[in-house]
Amino acid sequence: MKDRDRKSKERIIILVIVGIVLIAGTITAIYLSGNKEPPYYEISIEEIGTEDGADLGLPYEYIQSILNRQDSLLEHATDIEAQTYIVNRPDDIAMGFMKPWYVGPFDKLSYIQGITGTKTIERKKNGVVTFIDGFDDSYMMKKASSGSVGYAILPEWMAQGLVSGHRKDDLSILLLNKEPEHIRRDFKVIGFYKADSADTVYVSINKYAELYQHDKQFLESFIKSLSIYYEEDADTDSINSFLNGYFSESDAKKEGENWIYRDYDYYYRYSKTQ
Repeated sequence: MKDRDRKSKERIIILVIVGIVLIAGTITAIYLSGNKEPPYYEISIEEIGTEDGADLGLPYEYIQSILNRQDSLLEHATDIEAQTYIVNRPDDIAMGFMKPWYVGPFDKLSYIQGITGTKTIERKKNGVVTFIDGFDDSYMMKKASSGSVGYAILPEWMAQGLVSGHRKDDLSILLLNKEPEHIRRDFKVIGFYKADSADTVYVSINKYAELYQHDKQFLESFIKSLSIYYEEDADTDSINSFLNGYFSESDAKKEGENWIYRDYDYYYRYSKTQ
């Protein structure tokens, strides 16, 4: 009789434990599903007649026009990611400070690149971006206007070299192109990033392009890559309608001229899930 009671109690305990585990698992699954970011999909821009994965070499005029119309595209897409070719610092572009807020070595700071969003940085190994309060990655797509500043994201290690009395939310840098004449543009620091290779200054494309305003040839192949990101339930017909104004729908070249009065030398392609 005692053995029967003991076994009955053991079964009850096991059932209670199993019930607790099932309930905890259900709650965890609900929590994770509620906090999981929706899947993202990518539309990449490619040049007609080139191999897959080749650098784009897109004229800056495309990005300038797209960013000027970004509100229409971003009604349905979530992000526009464009990257310029990387240039060397200080050989190609020199960097300085309007106020001497940084004290430290520059030997780790090797490159400068224009971007429109943070995916470029976050894809670096262990890449994480932290914005200063009041800013986000939309500032990297701000339209450039006369007298305005650009925006910059710097390696986190530079924030460790602040001169006493300077705050992270009041920092700026200047970039200077000495050839063919001295062209200077100012950039407000809006964030810092960490990565295994934190050696690049990232700046907003529109203002960065002004450093090359006299180098038309360089601007003709200014953009290394361009992708549009969207969520699973996005209105892709509207996205396509926007892209059709600039690009062919396939690698068969479309006739006529696009919205910036150029031939349809580039096409868009739906590709990998993010």
